[in-house]
This record gives sequence, structure tokens and C-alpha cells, in this order.
Amino acid sequence: MKKLMMTLTAVMALLPAVAANDRPISKEQLPARALDFLEAHFPNVEVSLAKEDRELFEHHYEVVLMNSTKIEFRGDGTWYEIDCRYTDVPQGVIPEMMRQAIAARYPEARVRELKRERRGWEATLSNGLELTFDSRMQLVDIDD
Repeated sequence: MKKLMMTLTAVMALLPAVAANDRPISKEQLPARALDFLEAHFPNVEVSLAKEDRELFEHHYEVVLMNSTKIEFRGDGTWYEIDCRYTDVPQGVIPEMMRQAIAARYPEARVRELKRERRGWEATLSNGLELTFDSRMQLVDIDD
């Protein structure tokens, strides 16, 4: 019993090292869907870094652009997070109903970060507010 517990402990200790396998890749090694997204929404911005993150049960891609924008893609190339530190998230990425809700409530604010989550969306504005929308694009929470 003692040997079994020690073996299980050793395996659990090594699991994170085996699970995390980050490696830099070239832009061309990104999935076609991610390349199409970059070309459509960030056509004049070069890729500074692209890397593939392989984990135990999933993998995803992370791209950093020359303007410090960071985009995370799922394994199939669909984006799930865009963080534009010094610029705005492109209007074409933001769902129309969300754009209208933000413009009506905060006309001076711009979307700096956008996340697709399992049950909705989260937008961080230039004024520091974090807005949470459900899957029907209804505003459900505001954090400052």
C-alpha cells in the first residue's frame, strides 16, 4: 500500500511537467482558421510570436502581434480571447448586439479585451469596466 501511494504521488508530481508542452511555431503553422482571422482583422500587423500550447487533454495557440495584441485560439483555430493593450478590438470581431449595448451605455469607451466564454462573453472597456454578456448578448454584470 505504501509503495502504491508513493508511486501515485510521483506520477501526480510529474503530470504537470508532461502536460505542459509549449513550443514556438511559425505563423504558417497556425490552423487555417486562425490565419484567416488574422488576415481579416489584423491585416497590417505582423506576428511577433506564435506558440502552440499542448496540454494533457487539449491544445491551443497563442499569438502576440507587433502592436502587443495577444490572441488565443483553440486547437481548431477559433479565437477565444483577444487582449489589445494599446489599441481597440476590431469592430468586426465584436457581435453587433454587444457593440450597440456598449455604445448606448458608454459611448466614449472602447473595447480593449474580449473573451468568449462557455456561457457568454466578457468585454473589458478602455474606462476599466468589465461587462459580462450572456449567450443572447444581454448585459448581465458590470465590474469595475
